Amino acid sequence: MGQPIKTIEVTVQGFPPVTASHVTAAAAFADVWRKYQVYDDRCTFRRFMEIATRRVVPNPPGVGDPINVCGRPAWSLEPPAHTRAFVYDGERVPMRAHHSEIEDARLRHSKDT
Repeated sequence: MGQPIKTIEVTVQGFPPVTASHVTAAAAFADVWRKYQVYDDRCTFRRFMEIATRRVVPNPPGVGDPINVCGRPAWSLEPPAHTRAFVYDGERVPMRAHHSEIEDARLRHSKDT
């Protein structure tokens, strides 16, 4: 497992800053654009790039943690909760899992040694 998770903070004038985490900063920025379209569904990605500023920020606690979901290696995109967004190792598509399906990969590794 070696897939780092990036977290960015995006600011659009008139709105509070929003953070997003994904496999790449560009993918996180695209996620924020999709959410912004709830407010303005005519905003193209090109226009959003003109009106938004972004910066890489440290991952919040729990984001980017190595986890196992149903026995497969994955990376957390959100802090621990009842359900949690994640990406399987080597993949880019975010998914959700119930907390009962998630195990901290560091704990599993320490049990094996």
